[in-house]
Amino acid sequence: MALKYQNHVKHYQMDARHFDYFSLNKFMEDEIARRYQAIVHLLKPAPGQKILEIGSGGGQLLEHLPATDFFYVPLDLALSNLKKIKQKYTQKNLPVVGDVFTLPFHKETFDIIILSEVLEHLDRPLLALKECHRVLKPAGKFIVSVPYKEVIPYYICIHCNQPTPKNGHLHSFDLPKLAQWVESAGFVVLKSFKFLNKIFNRLHLSLAVKNLPFPIWQRIDGFFNFLMDRPTSLILLCRKKSP
Repeated sequence: MALKYQNHVKHYQMDARHFDYFSLNKFMEDEIARRYQAIVHLLKPAPGQKILEIGSGGGQLLEHLPATDFFYVPLDLALSNLKKIKQKYTQKNLPVVGDVFTLPFHKETFDIIILSEVLEHLDRPLLALKECHRVLKPAGKFIVSVPYKEVIPYYICIHCNQPTPKNGHLHSFDLPKLAQWVESAGFVVLKSFKFLNKIFNRLHLSLAVKNLPFPIWQRIDGFFNFLMDRPTSLILLCRKKSP
């Protein structure tokens, strides 16, 4: 079922007023923390690099970057979230209100671009990926994470009486589909990583081992995914294709 927003900017500005990215339950906090740990582990960012995060939510990436000098740009449609990021974190950051379909930056501006749990919300995903490609430096890294093989439930909207997907998710992904999209936008996939086993989480084991160092937690999560291919997220690390 192909769905499009009537006004995606207004939609996500309203979403920010009703969903609090800064007061999450323990399970969601742990899931987000582990995802950012995985992203930083794959990226291995270097001091002084310019990092753009599109759809920055609560800015939790700043909690997992190494204690060194980065130039972090959280970008979101909702000014309210960006103000809270600026107030909450002392690390150097420059919040920007912007739209992924028309990023307000010159080409080849950033060393790293992160698009985490955003692509599934977009009705023009290839355009968004091409914009990421445009503003990424030739030697830069691009990382994208999405829900893995999500079965998206639909409900009848009380306002328009039309089918509406839960959480505004318009796409479900497996590895071939996501890889095809990023390659069509001009990227090369360097690594893929299935993450956050659903059985592991439903047994509450993720909270039981939440204080373990990330490498150890990663091995446990990987073992569960080996036994049962039920990861929550799929993460791809990419770079631009050589000219």
